[in-house]
Amino acid sequence: MNYQQALEYIHSQNKFGIKLGLENISNLLESLNNPQNSLNFIHVAGTNGKGSTCTMLSYAIAGCGYKTGLFISPYVVCFNERIQINNKYIPNDRLAQITAKVKEQVELNTQKGIAPPTEFELVTAIALIYFHEEKVDYVVWEVGMGGRLDATNVIATNLLCIITSISYDHKEHLGDTLEKIAYEKACIIKPHRPCVMMEQSEFVHNVIKEKADSLNAELYVASVNELNVLKSDYCRQEILYKQEFKISLPLAGGYQVKNLSCVLKALELMSNIGIKIDLPSAIKGIEKTVFPGRFECISVSPLIIIDAAHNEEGISMLNKNISQFFKGRNIALFVGKLKDKDFSKPFKELLTNKDKIYTLTPQNERAMTSAELTQFIKINYNIESKNIAIEEVKNYIDYIDKNTVYIFAGSIYLISSVRKLLISI
Repeated sequence: MNYQQALEYIHSQNKFGIKLGLENISNLLESLNNPQNSLNFIHVAGTNGKGSTCTMLSYAIAGCGYKTGLFISPYVVCFNERIQINNKYIPNDRLAQITAKVKEQVELNTQKGIAPPTEFELVTAIALIYFHEEKVDYVVWEVGMGGRLDATNVIATNLLCIITSISYDHKEHLGDTLEKIAYEKACIIKPHRPCVMMEQSEFVHNVIKEKADSLNAELYVASVNELNVLKSDYCRQEILYKQEFKISLPLAGGYQVKNLSCVLKALELMSNIGIKIDLPSAIKGIEKTVFPGRFECISVSPLIIIDAAHNEEGISMLNKNISQFFKGRNIALFVGKLKDKDFSKPFKELLTNKDKIYTLTPQNERAMTSAELTQFIKINYNIESKNIAIEEVKNYIDYIDKNTVYIFAGSIYLISSVRKLLISI
């Protein structure tokens, strides 16, 4: 099996859809000798911020000299981005080799009447085998969806877990109230293991605390009060931690400060349980963080920002960044969304007072077409927009105009396509 064949096989499992539950992944890993049992996990759940938090934390731990695995989803640059060691993507040949091994076992299991894995379950197994074979010291382990029934929750325990910002998303799978969603995510907490929680609303806090208390797990709230933002622009933030440590964070937006607070609290807890964490080395690692597609500046002249803001809270945070960094500038907005995403209030704000709006079709079977989105915007907000093909976007960028900011926002599938098209600018 070569790399392309591995990708084709992995994506072919998409036909089994989304199946929340641990039976499938448990059966698969059991037949693969449970590679997860040899690994040390930091498990991270949340609606927004978990990817940034995971990436920063992996850079920090690797900066301290540890061999650090990182599992995130989905991807922006390429599929291999989902599985990393010391922030280097899994090599093509290793992905092909491990996928062939798992495929062989899946076929044997299927002959025995064991249900085949979904795509996410398959990728989870591949990541675990890679980390096991490479003998990583720690794995930063991002939840795919929810927590309780997510395939990543197959692990028996963790060193600690982190719960980032919780808001509405995937309501058809996780529940239609914040309390239900919070409970699903709180179920990554393990008995007697610490949990770091971002500051939440009172009722979300209470749901998570009740779950932690039931498991005798200590709950720690990561506070931004220990972080003082000295300077901030659309590329970087200068932050003072505990009035002593300066951090040059290469991620923009106030929400990244909250994510950073979770990372620093997690490092503190790792130190408390006997893991040697040299904070200056960890900070140097954080300062090298690269996280594509999250309010990322991919060109300065012309100024182009891409942001995978694909739910209500994500769009709200993008709106704040636009107000903070680009006041008085002309805004050309390129936007695309999936049909099952509902973020009407902040979406209206995103569309308001923009000089030009272009709609695009994300490359996903659940996508709302650009023509449908243009009609949706006209009917619901009485705002004019123009539907175009992704391949045409360069034709709508003025490379001489210094006052216009080009912002691409919405589905991560859209951002991935646009980034590949424009990154050479």
